Amino acid sequence: MFIYCAGEGGVYDGIEVKAIDIECPDYGNPYPFFYTNFVLDNPPPFSPDVVIATDYGTIMAAKALASIHGAKLVTEFHLAYYSLKKAIKEHELVGEMKLDQAARLVYLIEQIGATSSDLVIGCSTNYVNDLPWETKKAVAIQNGIDAEKYKGDHKPFKFEGGKKRNLVFIGRMNTQKGIKYLFDYYAVHEGRRRYLARIPDSERLILPEDTALHFVGGPIGGDQWDSMLETVKNSDQKFHIPFVSGQEKIDLLKSADAIIFPSVHEPFGIVGLEAFAAGVPLITSMVDGIADYANEYNSIRCELSSAGVRSAIDRLFSMPESERRAMIENGFKTAERFNWKDIAEQFILELRSLTNGDDLRTS
Repeated sequence: MFIYCAGEGGVYDGIEVKAIDIECPDYGNPYPFFYTNFVLDNPPPFSPDVVIATDYGTIMAAKALASIHGAKLVTEFHLAYYSLKKAIKEHELVGEMKLDQAARLVYLIEQIGATSSDLVIGCSTNYVNDLPWETKKAVAIQNGIDAEKYKGDHKPFKFEGGKKRNLVFIGRMNTQKGIKYLFDYYAVHEGRRRYLARIPDSERLILPEDTALHFVGGPIGGDQWDSMLETVKNSDQKFHIPFVSGQEKIDLLKSADAIIFPSVHEPFGIVGLEAFAAGVPLITSMVDGIADYANEYNSIRCELSSAGVRSAIDRLFSMPESERRAMIENGFKTAERFNWKDIAEQFILELRSLTNGDDLRTS
């Protein structure tokens, strides 16, 4: 069986995967239709049995290919607007998240993918339960992690500020992640004028003494990014760390006193599993996909407010050592359960179910 999808090449569990290099000229079309034009102009050198769409941008292209070749269609949802829009309404998110014409187009494309597919895969139980349309079959296949990489000694990460305790937020700096509850500044828009205003002390996150909060991530621009930069510029307790990866990221996580993860919407949230694998306490909102792995036994819940985050921090710092250790141990056991090998095997089983158990060869 041949599967047509984009990704990195290699051999996974005995299955050879050939990468498809999508570098094509600018057709001048919106993102989803850009890929559709490309795959129609550059058909695969074989007839695929399964075509996989990995987000809304590839749904139309995948549907076209599946129709041409009579192949099974699989649609995956890793960040779905049909679920995200609830958070936009409930939490009045702004900036990159809007209920505008483009968003309605994304919603329509997601509907086409969900209702046309032989199989829909959501990255969390929440993403399956939130599906607003009838589907032939929908399953949750969560993300995974290799917890073994986090075992053993690590090189202590040198945090700026010289504080006794170091908290870490790591991820994209947008409103979905709830980072406004961590900042000291926010963007004000008055007509065409925009400026950054300081959040009143009664409403912003004031950290305990001798404690630092580090924002980890690369530049993305926009209101949230600028609010973060203004916050760290005017604080002696809040700092920015540029993008890190690989062993340096593991060292950073294992050196932290806690990971702060106050998302207002989260498809799944791999950061939580990374905290568990690193043996670090996790403070999280437990919303949406996070609830697939975070609970009262392995994490500390924070309410979606600056006061809620501070209350969770205080609870961590006042927690008896035996309770803290038990929480960390439960977290690591959870990380081990969400391992990549089991996730991959579940994925392969679902694909085989579409093709009556044919051997898998992917391209």
